[in-house]
Amino acid sequence: MEITSDTLWANARDQAALRGFFEEYRVRGEEIAALLSLIQKQPALQHGTYHWRTISGNGTDFQLPGLADEQDTCILAWSRIFEASEILCVINLHHWKEAVVYVTIDDGLHASGTRMNRLLGSESIPAELNVEDRNGKSIRLTIPPRSLVMYG
Repeated sequence: MEITSDTLWANARDQAALRGFFEEYRVRGEEIAALLSLIQKQPALQHGTYHWRTISGNGTDFQLPGLADEQDTCILAWSRIFEASEILCVINLHHWKEAVVYVTIDDGLHASGTRMNRLLGSESIPAELNVEDRNGKSIRLTIPPRSLVMYG
Protein backbone atom coordinates (compact mmCIF):
# COMPACT_ATOMS: atom_id res chain seq x y z
CA MET A 1 0.00 0.00 0.00
CA GLU A 2 1.35 3.39 -0.95
CA ILE A 3 0.62 6.49 1.07
CA THR A 4 0.99 9.64 -1.02
CA SER A 5 2.28 12.98 0.16
CA ASP A 6 -1.18 14.47 0.59
CA THR A 7 -2.31 11.81 3.06
CA LEU A 8 -2.78 12.94 6.68
CA TRP A 9 -0.76 10.40 8.63
CA ALA A 10 0.77 11.76 11.83
CA ASN A 11 -1.07 12.49 15.03
CA ALA A 12 0.03 15.37 17.27
CA ARG A 13 2.15 13.08 19.46
CA ASP A 14 4.09 11.72 16.47
CA GLN A 15 4.57 15.20 15.06
CA ALA A 16 5.99 16.38 18.40
CA ALA A 17 8.30 13.35 18.56
CA LEU A 18 9.56 14.08 15.06
CA ARG A 19 10.21 17.75 15.89
CA GLY A 20 12.17 16.65 18.98
CA PHE A 21 14.20 14.18 16.93
CA PHE A 22 15.22 16.86 14.41
CA GLU A 23 16.09 19.31 17.19
CA GLU A 24 18.54 16.70 18.51
CA TYR A 25 19.72 15.59 15.06
CA ARG A 26 20.62 19.06 13.82
CA VAL A 27 23.40 19.41 16.40
CA ARG A 28 25.10 16.16 15.37
CA GLY A 29 27.79 17.77 13.20
CA GLU A 30 29.09 14.77 11.27
CA GLU A 31 25.64 13.31 10.67
CA ILE A 32 24.23 16.61 9.43
CA ALA A 33 27.24 17.08 7.13
CA ALA A 34 26.70 13.58 5.69
CA LEU A 35 22.97 14.26 5.21
CA LEU A 36 23.56 17.60 3.46
CA SER A 37 26.19 16.04 1.20
CA LEU A 38 23.81 13.23 0.27
CA ILE A 39 21.01 15.70 -0.51
CA GLN A 40 23.35 17.57 -2.86
CA LYS A 41 24.37 14.35 -4.66
CA GLN A 42 20.96 12.68 -4.99
CA PRO A 43 18.38 14.30 -7.31
CA ALA A 44 15.63 12.16 -5.74
CA LEU A 45 16.20 13.89 -2.39
CA GLN A 46 15.95 17.30 -4.06
CA HIS A 47 13.17 16.77 -6.59
CA GLY A 48 11.52 13.44 -5.87
CA THR A 49 7.92 12.89 -4.93
CA TYR A 50 7.13 11.78 -1.38
CA HIS A 51 5.57 8.39 -0.73
CA TRP A 52 4.79 7.34 2.85
CA ARG A 53 5.61 3.64 3.34
CA THR A 54 3.89 0.96 5.34
CA ILE A 55 5.87 -0.99 7.92
CA SER A 56 5.65 -4.42 9.56
CA GLY A 57 7.33 -6.07 12.51
CA ASN A 58 6.62 -9.59 11.23
CA GLY A 59 6.80 -9.17 7.44
CA THR A 60 3.11 -9.99 7.02
CA ASP A 61 0.96 -7.35 8.73
CA PHE A 62 1.82 -3.93 7.30
CA GLN A 63 0.49 -0.66 8.69
CA LEU A 64 0.83 3.06 8.19
CA PRO A 65 3.99 4.76 9.49
CA GLY A 66 4.04 6.78 12.66
CA LEU A 67 1.82 4.59 14.80
CA ALA A 68 3.26 5.09 18.28
CA ASP A 69 2.56 2.90 21.26
CA GLU A 70 2.61 3.77 24.95
CA GLN A 71 6.37 3.08 25.22
CA ASP A 72 7.07 5.98 22.83
CA THR A 73 8.21 3.76 19.96
CA CYS A 74 7.69 5.23 16.57
CA ILE A 75 9.03 4.41 13.12
CA LEU A 76 8.48 6.81 10.24
CA ALA A 77 9.19 5.58 6.71
CA TRP A 78 8.93 7.34 3.37
CA SER A 79 10.52 7.28 -0.06
CA ARG A 80 11.56 9.98 -2.46
CA ILE A 81 11.22 8.86 -6.08
CA PHE A 82 12.64 10.72 -9.07
CA GLU A 83 13.23 9.38 -12.58
CA ALA A 84 12.89 5.70 -11.58
CA SER A 85 15.24 6.12 -8.61
CA GLU A 86 13.95 5.49 -5.09
CA ILE A 87 15.59 6.53 -1.84
CA LEU A 88 14.02 5.03 1.27
CA CYS A 89 14.24 7.13 4.44
CA VAL A 90 13.42 5.65 7.85
CA ILE A 91 13.58 7.21 11.31
CA ASN A 92 13.47 5.36 14.63
CA LEU A 93 12.23 7.83 17.23
CA HIS A 94 12.63 5.47 20.19
CA HIS A 95 15.10 6.76 22.77
CA TRP A 96 16.99 3.55 23.53
CA LYS A 97 15.58 0.60 21.56
CA GLU A 98 16.66 -0.41 18.07
CA ALA A 99 13.88 -1.27 15.63
CA VAL A 100 13.76 -4.22 13.24
CA VAL A 101 11.04 -3.70 10.64
CA TYR A 102 10.04 -4.55 7.11
CA VAL A 103 9.35 -1.46 5.01
CA THR A 104 7.42 -1.45 1.74
CA ILE A 105 9.27 -0.08 -1.29
CA ASP A 106 8.08 0.61 -4.84
CA ASP A 107 7.08 -2.69 -6.44
CA GLY A 108 7.66 -1.43 -9.98
CA LEU A 109 11.18 -0.11 -9.37
CA HIS A 110 12.68 -3.14 -7.63
CA ALA A 111 13.01 -6.76 -8.68
CA SER A 112 12.88 -9.49 -6.06
CA GLY A 113 16.37 -10.56 -4.99
CA THR A 114 18.05 -7.27 -5.90
CA ARG A 115 19.63 -5.09 -3.23
CA MET A 116 19.33 -1.61 -1.83
CA ASN A 117 22.51 0.05 -0.56
CA ARG A 118 22.98 2.11 2.59
CA LEU A 119 23.37 5.77 1.69
CA LEU A 120 23.13 7.21 5.20
CA GLY A 121 23.39 5.62 8.62
CA SER A 122 25.71 4.07 11.12
CA GLU A 123 28.37 1.60 10.04
CA SER A 124 26.73 -0.82 12.49
CA ILE A 125 23.78 -1.38 10.12
CA PRO A 126 24.00 -3.51 6.96
CA ALA A 127 25.52 -1.89 3.87
CA GLU A 128 23.14 -3.85 1.61
CA LEU A 129 19.61 -5.15 2.07
CA ASN A 130 17.80 -7.76 -0.02
CA VAL A 131 14.54 -6.85 -1.75
CA GLU A 132 11.86 -9.37 -0.76
CA ASP A 133 8.38 -10.25 -2.06
CA ARG A 134 6.37 -8.96 0.92
CA ASN A 135 3.50 -6.51 0.54
CA GLY A 136 4.59 -6.09 -3.07
CA LYS A 137 8.27 -5.47 -2.39
CA SER A 138 9.95 -4.66 0.92
CA ILE A 139 13.27 -4.69 2.75
CA ARG A 140 14.05 -5.66 6.35
CA LEU A 141 15.90 -2.94 8.24
CA THR A 142 17.56 -2.62 11.61
CA ILE A 143 17.48 0.99 12.78
CA PRO A 144 19.41 2.15 15.85
CA PRO A 145 17.54 4.30 18.39
CA ARG A 146 17.15 8.00 17.52
CA SER A 147 18.51 7.39 14.02
CA LEU A 148 17.80 8.32 10.43
CA VAL A 149 18.83 5.77 7.79
CA MET A 150 18.58 5.93 4.01
CA TYR A 151 18.87 3.22 1.38
CA GLY A 152 18.82 3.53 -2.40
